[in-house]
Amino acid sequence: MALQYESHNQESPFGLYGPLNEKLNFYRSKLDTWVEHQKELADKVAAEQKEAIAKKQAEVDHHVTSLLALNIDENLYVDGKENVHDVQGRVENEQQRVETLQKQLDGKKQELEELRKEYNEFKERAVEVRRQKQETEMSKETTIDDLTRGIINYKYLGLDFERVPDDKLRFCFTQLDPSNPSRKFWFEMDVTELDCSIPNCEPPIRSETREQLVQAFNKNEDMQEFVLGMRRAFLEVLADQVHTPPTTKQNLSILS
Repeated sequence: MALQYESHNQESPFGLYGPLNEKLNFYRSKLDTWVEHQKELADKVAAEQKEAIAKKQAEVDHHVTSLLALNIDENLYVDGKENVHDVQGRVENEQQRVETLQKQLDGKKQELEELRKEYNEFKERAVEVRRQKQETEMSKETTIDDLTRGIINYKYLGLDFERVPDDKLRFCFTQLDPSNPSRKFWFEMDVTELDCSIPNCEPPIRSETREQLVQAFNKNEDMQEFVLGMRRAFLEVLADQVHTPPTTKQNLSILS
């Protein structure tokens, strides 16, 4: 036991006992470790600061490049004598100019949309006119066919017809005037338009009667009824011209 005690109380080269020397070495080691750690932290912070400075410098360079590009593209000149408010004012003016141009562009777009709408309306109208024209052509063909068949049906009534200038058809009645069977009562029919009309008539019939007959034909396109109606109208005119007594008028109505 005495030997062990002596070994533990052996002096160090500095005149310190062994346990105290070991403790001192332990704390010195911890201090060295802490110093190394702090140095590493300081180096890391320095590196991060250096990287941050480089990044900020890159951002500054980018902004300078952008200002130079703005100077070239938008005709803006920025120098060291101008302050931020001056530059901001000029930028706001450019923004207002852009807004004005945008409004003008929107107006042109609206005009274009209106033109497209008008074009579509004209296109629809053209289609409708073309359809009506086709129907008119078909109606003309039908009318001519009806007239051809009517020749046979109306010959016994003293009816004849012929084509006259301007693509009109002239219907001529005879056998209406008992005192003059060869006397002609005629009217011209114009079917070149969508609706037919009677531009000429001899002798003239009552205007209201002619209007009623034309409207009825344009509505139902019944050629037989139309021709018979004109024949009755001529008989009425004949009765008025000769001042025929009622008994004779009755006989004329039988002929119709």
